[in-house]
Amino acid sequence: VTNSMGSGALVALKRDTVTDSLTIIQTIYNSIRPRYINRSWDNKLLCITGFDNFANATTLMFYEINNVTGMLIYLSTFQGGSRYDCKKCIDWNNRYMYTCPYFTDSIYIHQFDPFIDQELYVCNGESATLEAWGNYTSYLWSTGSTSPSITVNVPGNYYLTVQEANGNIYTDTVSVHIDSIPPVILGSDTTLYPGEYLFLDAGMNYTSYYWNVDNSTSQYMFLQNDSTFFGTTVVAVEVSNSNGCIAYDTILVTFSQGPNGIQTAGKTTISVYPNPFTSQAIINTGDLTGEMTLTIFDLSGQIVQETNYKNAKTIVISRNDLLSGLYFIRLKNDRNTFVSKLIVTDN
Repeated sequence: VTNSMGSGALVALKRDTVTDSLTIIQTIYNSIRPRYINRSWDNKLLCITGFDNFANATTLMFYEINNVTGMLIYLSTFQGGSRYDCKKCIDWNNRYMYTCPYFTDSIYIHQFDPFIDQELYVCNGESATLEAWGNYTSYLWSTGSTSPSITVNVPGNYYLTVQEANGNIYTDTVSVHIDSIPPVILGSDTTLYPGEYLFLDAGMNYTSYYWNVDNSTSQYMFLQNDSTFFGTTVVAVEVSNSNGCIAYDTILVTFSQGPNGIQTAGKTTISVYPNPFTSQAIINTGDLTGEMTLTIFDLSGQIVQETNYKNAKTIVISRNDLLSGLYFIRLKNDRNTFVSKLIVTDN
């Protein structure tokens, strides 16, 4: 409806299907002079085309229709040129809206965190370069530096405040930790006599291993004086952890032409018989006492069997699924270690 001044009101009427009477359920006052009223095909949208006397512009007003109560819910108002009207917006036959006014807006998407990583691990004795992700017009670090990057070797939290060309300011933090990789200890320099074996264990605290003598990558290394080489050589291992930090150790191993010996711990006498064996071998532990661990390794340094014992005088080694070939055994308690070769045959 429109009054004599041209202002209008939107009145919602409810029809009684029995008496065919009308009841006003809602009145919405506005400043437009309506020209058309159009309803969408699904009875969910109402569009009014009119002229706003105060804005002096063609106006489209959109309302949502509550299909239960019949009440109208205001959605939006568009004011523009005369080429827009509700008859073009709502098409009863094709059931879609076209040639309607469209609304545009913009948002600014920015990199909220200048740092990619919130935590950084630096190997002990090394330094790291901290720098922001992206380009900014100004930088201010908690150290006082105003450069795009800084070099650090001290653990702690480092703060960076940056500013973009449009004036946006962001602050981020990175925590720097010093990774002190455990040292690898191969032991003291040693001498191997003909027939002796040396077992080296680099430790289990690392993710990768590299031995210089044969380029192997196992945790363990076996050396044998088989009388084919005499002299002194350097045995070195390099290890690394999950953060890429590196440690290494070296020992000198002398291969002697002296008399044959047997590698024992202290004065403990340990024997393995029969060796070679086909189904079972027996270890005489001598005076080795207490809790002890027997470990069998293949030539690549992989553990194929491992068993714990306590105060055992003899230990029976069952072949089980061991293939024929050369193995190494290590028997150790908290004070002594014994290493020897073990040969498995089929006959």
